[in-house]
Amino acid sequence: MRPGEERPVEGGACGGASELELLKLRAAERIDEAAERLGALSRAIWSEPELAYEEHRAHGVLTRFFQREPPAASWTVQPHYQLATAFRAAWEPPGGAAAASPLQLGFLCEYDALPGIGHACGHNLIAEVGAAAALGVKGALETLPGPPPPVKVIVLGTPAEEEGGGKIDLIEAGAFKDLDVVFMAHPSQENAAYLPDVAEHDVTVKYYGKASHAAAYPWEGVNALDAAVLAYNNLSVLRQQMKPTWRVHGIIKHGGVKPNIIPSYSELIYYFRAPSMKELPVLTKKAEDCFRAAAWATGCTVEIKGGAHDYYNVLPNKSLWKAYIENGEKLGIEFISEDDAVLNVPSGSTDFGNVSFVVPGIHPYFYIGSDALNHTEQYTEAAGSQEAQFYTLRTAKALAMTALDVIFKPELLERIREDFKWKLQEEEFLNRDPIAAIAFRFSGWVTAVPTIACGLQRRAIAELFKGLHSQMNCSKYWTFPIRGAPLGGQCELHHHPVWLLAILWCVVAQVIHVHVAIAAIQHDSAWLRQSTAHQVGGRRCVSPIVQRTSDLPKAQGPELDQATCLADSLAHGKVTFSRSFRSFRSCMVVR
Repeated sequence: MRPGEERPVEGGACGGASELELLKLRAAERIDEAAERLGALSRAIWSEPELAYEEHRAHGVLTRFFQREPPAASWTVQPHYQLATAFRAAWEPPGGAAAASPLQLGFLCEYDALPGIGHACGHNLIAEVGAAAALGVKGALETLPGPPPPVKVIVLGTPAEEEGGGKIDLIEAGAFKDLDVVFMAHPSQENAAYLPDVAEHDVTVKYYGKASHAAAYPWEGVNALDAAVLAYNNLSVLRQQMKPTWRVHGIIKHGGVKPNIIPSYSELIYYFRAPSMKELPVLTKKAEDCFRAAAWATGCTVEIKGGAHDYYNVLPNKSLWKAYIENGEKLGIEFISEDDAVLNVPSGSTDFGNVSFVVPGIHPYFYIGSDALNHTEQYTEAAGSQEAQFYTLRTAKALAMTALDVIFKPELLERIREDFKWKLQEEEFLNRDPIAAIAFRFSGWVTAVPTIACGLQRRAIAELFKGLHSQMNCSKYWTFPIRGAPLGGQCELHHHPVWLLAILWCVVAQVIHVHVAIAAIQHDSAWLRQSTAHQVGGRRCVSPIVQRTSDLPKAQGPELDQATCLADSLAHGKVTFSRSFRSFRSCMVVR
């Protein structure tokens, strides 16, 4: 098949591109036929809003929807898939199971609500869009009289987007590992193929003081509420020095129990947002300094705890955009232009950003017939209106039509994968210091380092780092926060080069940002060589820094050999790392 050609559409009545257009028409018809059932699905979710990880009723409504879709048992439904309120529904054409590696398309549903105001972000419509688009693709493919294409349609129910990050839990559980392209759409005030959803880190800050009678002897108390108020004001003052693209917002969750008792405890919750994962730790550190300063000023002690997951910025995929816009315009969707100011201003954050680092995907926004703003009571009302149904199903049709393009246009799929790869590489470069960009870049970059001299061949060095690159899953995640460690606190880890050993021995699946590892090398290379001398060939890192080595995965086979090779070189002084960050040329010296 020559570049630009389409895969033949089996059983089509017309030739060429018109066959595919006819198939798209069938997908839209199938969605229209299911409109009443889809509307009922959305209303059932909207009428009884549930919070993150508690969407038990919505989970039941969605799984029953697919279990009862005609013909009977056409969908393979897995309730409670990896999470209590997640699910997976899969369909493939008859005979498709015989295909060795079918194209797997994922349609994502969200269905959690906001406390107090219900579905003010329209997640009931997100669930409807995902279900409807999947039905459309299935319905269109079922009309093919000839051999079915090797494809599998998968619907993933992804809970807890508003808090916690259910998609990140599912990523860690392997739910996305076999998907080729993912689709979802989010309600908004306009139609846009892409809006710049940003990276986000949340913290809970607790101040501990000392209670006392506020009138009789206040001097005996230590006021934790004062610390919270100072912290809030510190961050307000910080805004003058914040970049226009940064966002900081929070609440005082607990401020005391009675006016005549000096508060001994206060609690704040804050969200920090930045355009990329590179800027996020910078903002986080500034904010944490504000929290600590308030503790020092009031005499309180402070506890700063990061959330379970950071939300990554959404990676755009322009090839997928263009296909979606082309299909949407055929349906009468009017998109805002790329030059529109809204494209240059951060919007919110979503755990779909983490998905976009794992698999190519699209996360467009769609108008629902109201100018109300998300996260308001007015938007809750709009999300449950009948008017929203027309726009929701139209968006589902555009997604289904785009999915059919992906199935029957191999050249488009290749461009989507190329866009994904290049965007990951771009993000990798932006998120690393120059040293790390050289040391852990693709093998072609490593071979170009001018200071590599005799002792080890350039190709061997290249293959070594290429192996480590693969072992760290860098094709999916370019940065790896330590589980449970606040992003802003990672700068302290350069004092603990033991983390580097964990990387080299491939015993840590989720590790620190790579530039922190490089700092660890530079901080004390002598300690590193001494440690590796006693542990070369070992499979575990025994150190006070790593307490539960039994929980860490073991490296095996050639991956262990590659890691041991570098550890051995370090141990015997064959490889040292310069302490200078000033030049690419000082990156690595081989004796």
